[in-house]
Amino acid sequence: MAIGYWRIWFALGPVLLIAVWKRLLNFQCLKLTFWPGVGYGVATSFFYPATQITSVANATLITVLQPIPLLFVGAIFFNEYPTKRKIGWTLISIAGSITMVLGAKSRGTGDLTGDFLAIGSLVFMALYFSSAKRARESLETIPLMTGVWLWAGIIMTPVIFLTGKDLVPINGRDWFFVACIAAIPGTGHFLTSFAQRYAQLALVGVFQLLTPVISAVFAFWFLDQVISLVQGISMVVVVTSLTFFTLEKNTSKPTTN
Repeated sequence: MAIGYWRIWFALGPVLLIAVWKRLLNFQCLKLTFWPGVGYGVATSFFYPATQITSVANATLITVLQPIPLLFVGAIFFNEYPTKRKIGWTLISIAGSITMVLGAKSRGTGDLTGDFLAIGSLVFMALYFSSAKRARESLETIPLMTGVWLWAGIIMTPVIFLTGKDLVPINGRDWFFVACIAAIPGTGHFLTSFAQRYAQLALVGVFQLLTPVISAVFAFWFLDQVISLVQGISMVVVVTSLTFFTLEKNTSKPTTN
């Protein structure tokens, strides 16, 4: 959890400086980013211990279900009604991601407490994506992510102290890795927030299913981990279904087609 905590503060630094310099940080910004920050902070607080308590496979399997609540939220709050084909491609991509996770060897066993933490992370990440999309209607990307990471860092601070986690990395090399973790996923969150003004909410959630695929590719590339036949087929299924999902258009009202 300490890694997630420092990742937030490291990512906040550059955007906070820009926001202060350009006078983008104000009360309205903090008000609009409160719920996205709560969602992001609580989701992060839940997910890291979930992977330590339950198996990584269990935690990942639960989080790949992210598109399902976002489909409902998108329809209810953003008038984004998916077609039946779009729902079908979503389910296929979720099935592909699940098969891919199951196709990898997982250390550790499942634990109900960890599973519930992963479910909590799923719910609060849905809160983050949906409320951030709403805030993005009024805010540019820099003030949006400044507020989100600021609130998330504030929320995670008491959690870190209450859980008794060691906040200080062992050596300078650890700080380097924390900075890399902040820079790479932080850039991804920044680009996702930029896209949320233009992209459908469900699209943002569905593309999270690429995470297991990308992780497997990098593990193969840098760690010499083998990609099994099942994983390879699953990767093709996920990428193909996401392609057709993207090409399929939403309707502006409920459809029976």
